[in-house]
Amino acid sequence: MANLPSGISSNDLQTMLNDFGQTVSWEDSTLATSNITGDRTPSYSAAVDKTVIILPRTKRYVFDKAGITEVGDGYIISKHSEGFARNDRITYDGKIYIIRTIFNRFDLYDYCILDRVDES
Repeated sequence: MANLPSGISSNDLQTMLNDFGQTVSWEDSTLATSNITGDRTPSYSAAVDKTVIILPRTKRYVFDKAGITEVGDGYIISKHSEGFARNDRITYDGKIYIIRTIFNRFDLYDYCILDRVDES
């Protein structure tokens, strides 16, 4: 049983996923760069269901020179072995999110910040 610096063991993480986990649809992203314009265009793989702890309405704020800035429209906590990466697409409860930042990456789990991209 591995322990993290935060004191969470692999058994603790599995218990949290069993108790609070939600199924999300995950699409792996690949960025292609245009050889003419240099623009980067994402493409996505076929969707795969994964179990994560998702906090979709949680806002994160940072304090910088401009003042307090809102970043992110939610968080996910997942097993590190799930392989989430920046720019991957998550669909949950009919809403589409992009992983903008892997905020913390530990041996057992990842803590990712999401941006909602389907808002009108």
